[in-house]
Parts: sequence; structure tokens; C-alpha cells
Amino acid sequence: MKKKAKLNLLSIFIFIILLLLGSYAFSRGSNWFKLSKKNILIGLGLKSSFSVIFVLIFTYFYGNGHLSGDAHEFFKDGAVLNQLAKSHPGEYLKLLFGFGELDPNIFHDLLEQTNIWTTSNNGDLINDNRLIIRINSLIHFFSFNSPYVHALCFSFISYFGLILIYKSISHLVLRKELFFYTLVAFPSVAFWGSGISKEAILVLASGVFLFGLFNWKKKPIPYSLLILIGGLLLGWNKPYVGLVLMATSLIFILHKIDYARKNGVLIFGILSIGGFVFLCNAPSEINLVEKISYKQKDLINVGRGGIFFVTDSSFCAFDFKYFQNFRIGTDSINVIKETPGEYKLFGQSEFYTFEIPSGDKAYEKYLVQPPSNSYFEQKRIDYSSLNLITSIPSALSSALIRPFPWDNGSALKHLAFMSNLILIGVFILALIERRRLGIEEKYKLFYFLYSALFVALIIGWTVPIHGAVVRYKMGVDLLLIISIFILWKRPSKAS
Repeated sequence: MKKKAKLNLLSIFIFIILLLLGSYAFSRGSNWFKLSKKNILIGLGLKSSFSVIFVLIFTYFYGNGHLSGDAHEFFKDGAVLNQLAKSHPGEYLKLLFGFGELDPNIFHDLLEQTNIWTTSNNGDLINDNRLIIRINSLIHFFSFNSPYVHALCFSFISYFGLILIYKSISHLVLRKELFFYTLVAFPSVAFWGSGISKEAILVLASGVFLFGLFNWKKKPIPYSLLILIGGLLLGWNKPYVGLVLMATSLIFILHKIDYARKNGVLIFGILSIGGFVFLCNAPSEINLVEKISYKQKDLINVGRGGIFFVTDSSFCAFDFKYFQNFRIGTDSINVIKETPGEYKLFGQSEFYTFEIPSGDKAYEKYLVQPPSNSYFEQKRIDYSSLNLITSIPSALSSALIRPFPWDNGSALKHLAFMSNLILIGVFILALIERRRLGIEEKYKLFYFLYSALFVALIIGWTVPIHGAVVRYKMGVDLLLIISIFILWKRPSKAS
């Protein structure tokens, strides 16, 4: 049973103490951050406010007085791990750092209490969840089970990442103060990057990676280490963003070649097309068409809802409308009426239709989920390179513009749509008021634009749920914001 989000005197006290400590720590670094203490503290105040808004929305708008969604799952599973720290500290350290052989009896009992820890290592999910669960388990040592304290800690993590991004890019930007506040307060970045979410870690990882990448010339060894740490954190937390940022960073190699420096966009475009063709025809382990098709199918199942369980040799999926055909237990599912569905053999990616007979056998429960209110039909890739190419316009539309006001979803879709229009409008304004860019500025602009485009395509190809698109595209918005301010000329009255 979910517990109501706690906002008692103790949690308020801890929240205030943490906010004061955070204010002191961030303001002390203002000179290194190249920001005034005033801007640092205002920015931190905005981030902290959004952390409270995040918890309130997932508690009272979506949760009927209870923390809900992924935030609740991360929070709850983190609490379970924290209990292990009190009863078996040695086993907790093994689990926290991912080393050593765990006691099977203790670990089995632990898994029985978690919701998503056990599914985090399954390739059917878009990302690994265990990193954020581990972080939440640490915060539980001093949070007294208050999600507001957890959200504040994640907003600190994200804020430091944004400052690293600002410090990495500010020398390329003419509207520096506006750039800083846009990074902090743009709706998607501010909301998703200030709560109990993997997006907060994405911002930190991006900041570490970019700070290392753009300062590599100064001290190759330490900054190479930052590139490695940021890249691993991106790959671990949000692989679809991390792989793109690392792959497109190859554009900076072209900057070192005289001929390529003059024709960098053309050459990078040719290399991108060549890489795309290669990945579409590569072995199945790295084949883009297979990976996108499989992920799309996986998320269509989630969006349409259904009953999912595991047999001895396969993963099975059934439409949620057949809910009455199953007896759903805590950990198992029984089939009480013959039902049509799909199955996928372990080690394979293709699904096949079949009918499962009724019987007494109990199957291991994987997920039982009602249809998403914001699910929409998208063009199926179905392991076809042609379908992948022809769906590019609709994929970009889904990732960059939708949800439209008439699409399915909650009232918050209107805010998401307005946010998208604002970003597109400011991007057009920056194009109109663009400045003359030097070679370094052009290459970095292309880097962020190409990265935003590729990440948007991956999201648009695979995610058929508007609510999930809004969340996943936070990384795209962040890359586009950076591109806009590199491109935008100084205001007529210099500040």
C-alpha cells in the first residue's frame, strides 16, 4: 500500500536545513561557476520550487494523495534497500556498489518487497532503474521517508549538472544571463530535472561529459576522466542520449583536418548517412532496425496496456481487455480461459501470435497494466528499413511538436504543447537574429543540433505514449536550448 507523501514538521525542518546547506555550498563556488551569488541563489530557489511542484503533481494530480508513477517506485524500492542497510550492512554495500556474491536467502526476501528492481536488468525496458534506486536508498538515511527531501536532493544533482553545462558553453553565448535562467527554468528541464527521476541524473551526466569534452585541451588526462565518467553515467542512466552524444562528438575530429574543417557539415552528413546504412544492415546485436522495432513493440505493449508474464521459455503479452481471463496474484498469473496473445522466445526479439489454453499452471507475473490515457498509434517499423526511413517525419513531429491539444492525455498536455511552441518559436527567432559564427562555434552548434535531431528520432520512432514522450524529450529540449543560445546574436541593448 502506498503511503501519503509526508510533509510534517520534521520533513520541513530537514528540507530547510538541506536548502540552506545547498545555498551555502553553491554560493561558495560562484567564482568558479562564473556566475554571481545572486544568480546562483535565485537559480537554486527556482530548482527547489520545482522539486516541490514535482512531488505535489505526482501526489495530488496523479496520485490521489499518494506519491505515484515511477517516482513512487524509485522511492519505495530505495526504502527497501535502505532497510537492508540496517539489518545486513555488508550485503547492502555489495548491492550498493554491485560487487560480491549476495546471500541468496537475504536477497530473495529483499526482491519480494521491491517493485521494479528485479525488472531493471531486463532488456525489455528502455533504461536501467537500479542507479536511481541506489541513490534513493542513500537519501533514505536522512529523509525520514519524505519524498520532498528526495526531490530536493535530485534537484541539487540536476542543478550542478546545469551549472557545468553553463560553464562549458557560456564562452560561446552572448546572452549569458538569459541562457542561465532558461537552462534553470525552461518547463520540461525544470520539472523533470527537479524531481525523483532519471532525468535529473541525465542533466548531471550531460554536464560532466560536456565539461570534460570542451575542456579536454587544457589538461587531457583529468578531463578525459570526466568524459569517461560522464559517458558511463549517460550510458548507464539514459543510453539513447549517451550513445548519441558520444557518437556525434566525432565531429570534433573533423575539426582537426584542414579539408574537413572547411566542409565539415557535408562530410559529417555523409558519414551520418553511411553510419545509418551500416547500422541498418549490421549484425542483430547492433542492428538499428531490429533494436528500434523491438523497443517500439515493447512500448506499444506498455502503452496499450496488458497482462504480461514469463513462461519457462518465453515472454507473453495479452491485451488488457482480456483481464477477466486471468487470475492475478501477487507474483503469479493463472489462465482461467483460453486467450489470444503474443509470445517472444528468450534470446529473440520477434513476437508471434498464439492462443494460451486455460489450466492450473501458475506463470511468473511480469506486469499488469491498464492502457495509457495518452497512448497513440504510430507507424510500425516491423523490422523494415523502409518503414524506418518513411516514418522520420512523423517521428520528428511526435518528439518535437506533440501532444496536440486534441490528442489523448491529461490537461497537462496543453502545457507541454505550449512549451514545444515556445521552444520552436524562440529557435526561429534565433535563426532570424543569428550571428556570424566562427569555426569552433559552428562545430559546436552542429554537434548539439545533430545530437538533438538523432535523440528526437529515437524517441519518435519508439515511444507511442505522449506522457512518456514529454518526459524523454527533456534531453532534446536541453540540446536545443544550447543550440539556440550559441546561434543567437547579442541584444540591441547589451546587458
